[in-house]
Amino acid sequence: MYQRLPDRGYEVVAINPKADRVEGDGCYPDLKSVPGGVEAVVSGTRPEIAEATMRECVELGLTQVWMHRLYGTGSVSESATRYGRQHGITVIDGGCPLMFEPTADPGHRLLRLVATMRGKAPKRCEPGAVAMGGRGSVAGRCSRFVKMGSTLVASDSLASHHVTELASALGTLELKAGNDKRARRLFRLALDDLTENSLAPAEWASQRISGIALEPQDLREPSAFEARARSDVESGARDEAVEESWRWHADQPFDSDAAITGSYAAAVGLDDYVECVRLARAGLLANPDDSTLRNNLAFGLLQLGDIDAARQILAQISMDSLDGSQRAAHLATRWLLAYRLGSPEEGRARYSQAIAVARSRPDMQAMAAIMMAREELRIGTPQAGDAIDSAFRLSREIETAEIQRWRELLSHLAGRQSPRR
Repeated sequence: MYQRLPDRGYEVVAINPKADRVEGDGCYPDLKSVPGGVEAVVSGTRPEIAEATMRECVELGLTQVWMHRLYGTGSVSESATRYGRQHGITVIDGGCPLMFEPTADPGHRLLRLVATMRGKAPKRCEPGAVAMGGRGSVAGRCSRFVKMGSTLVASDSLASHHVTELASALGTLELKAGNDKRARRLFRLALDDLTENSLAPAEWASQRISGIALEPQDLREPSAFEARARSDVESGARDEAVEESWRWHADQPFDSDAAITGSYAAAVGLDDYVECVRLARAGLLANPDDSTLRNNLAFGLLQLGDIDAARQILAQISMDSLDGSQRAAHLATRWLLAYRLGSPEEGRARYSQAIAVARSRPDMQAMAAIMMAREELRIGTPQAGDAIDSAFRLSREIETAEIQRWRELLSHLAGRQSPRR
């Protein structure tokens, strides 16, 4: 990085209190010793001394600091990040400047692809940008960098931790594209040398396809917040899922999935809509245009009775930008809004749209049907009985912890026993 930045037109000064020269150039013991000062700082220090560096930046009136990180904690310190932002500094806590133009090269662009998928870089690379429809290899339909990744995974040119990172990233894309066989092969490769970044997608994949088994001790890794949060959601450990999501968000603030997972667990798993709103708003600070976070926020606000705020949030979501699952969730929140506004007819129409859009997701259909029945019961409509029957029918074969919990809640509200499968 020290050599690449000057090649792209940047004037770079080395700071190291324990060295006189870096790459043949003279260096300075601290920032204040640089004649004429500097405009910005890229920190490659150990995280335990990052706060001292940040305090020096504040004293000198600097406004831009980038703390390097890809694997592990890198140079990132949570306390340094917090202190800098409290004092008006724009802090980028993760990723590498060489991943972005004008300094990027193909290798760093590839690393950026992996890092953004894991929330380790300041810009997300949405998987939805890759053509995912139908069957076939993801590599045949996406950028040259994903093709490069597939080639590198198959070669012997990378260190093992780089291979597992790439394999888990590519496996995630293949699984989302419906290519279970290719995904299984890639995730098995990732299991050979699990890292912090490959553990979470491997845990996610293990819940969706067979042949991928994590060991219990894998989830006990200190920094495995994402993997534990996802595992807790799947197992129904709701309080733990919310706690781990907060830790995940603190560790990877650019990753919207942390707040999405936590707000979902709080709302659907705990009926804790205050916590749902808090998590969604926290995620939106770094991802202000994320439609799922906006939808989760609106859902929580509706449950808390803040109808006007929820309506404003929903109005910011463009239906054209949503994939099938996102569209179904958004329609479901809109029919809930219609019910709360006193328009059950409009609510039923939107519910029918949501059910049709979610036809490939029986779990989403079941959850929507249960919520629909609850609304019909809440306002005491003649259609409530049919809605309850439909909810029990659609959720009969769904065995997730959240669906089972909501079935039991509906049974209690309806005053009847949940039908046995």
